[in-house]
Amino acid sequence: MTTDTGRTRSADSPTTEKAPASAESSVLSRSGRSRTRVGIIIGAAVLVATAVGVGIGVAVTSDGTPVAGPSDGPVHLWNVDTEQLAEAPGAEFAFDQVLHWAASDTDELAPIVCPAESTGAWTFVSEPGSEHAGITGWKAYSMSGFDPEPAEPGRLEVLLPVASLDYQSDGSAGAYEDVRVSGGTLSTGVACVAQDGAVTAAHFRTVHVTAGTGAFTIDPIGG
Repeated sequence: MTTDTGRTRSADSPTTEKAPASAESSVLSRSGRSRTRVGIIIGAAVLVATAVGVGIGVAVTSDGTPVAGPSDGPVHLWNVDTEQLAEAPGAEFAFDQVLHWAASDTDELAPIVCPAESTGAWTFVSEPGSEHAGITGWKAYSMSGFDPEPAEPGRLEVLLPVASLDYQSDGSAGAYEDVRVSGGTLSTGVACVAQDGAVTAAHFRTVHVTAGTGAFTIDPIGG
């Protein structure tokens, strides 16, 4: 099976074949269906998203140092291959490690929910304080989209958005490479956007990227 990263999952990944009704088979079936839908989500986003960014300012301290503003909601890092939460203390991730975001640290399929006025969604990497700046203010980004079969009808849900840093390449061929080469303390996550490109919500975490290799660690929420 292929995820929205374009990478093929292993043969022992969850499938959508029918199985005897049980809590475990229900979860596996849900997982399989959800991963299949990700390709549809990305395709739909390409057709309807408006690639317009609106800068709305950068949060700074009194001495002008950029700081990350508060995230508009929790977002957690999950390992696509193991389907496990990938936030062990001190864990380091490769620049091209296959990861995705979820709104829960116990359910990898918990979607990020966007405000009703949103018309699209993106994953992004930005300087601290520029999380709400939109595509003109982020360092790198990639188009995401809404689940056509949301768990709650009518809700704008972003399912399994890609967290891999090497995937944030829609801005330009060198955008994500600059993140790898320069490194530093950055924000990365999922942003919901309105028709005019203004960010309606940004769900993000602070990461520390090693210059040159692009390997990174992630700060715990609130720490």
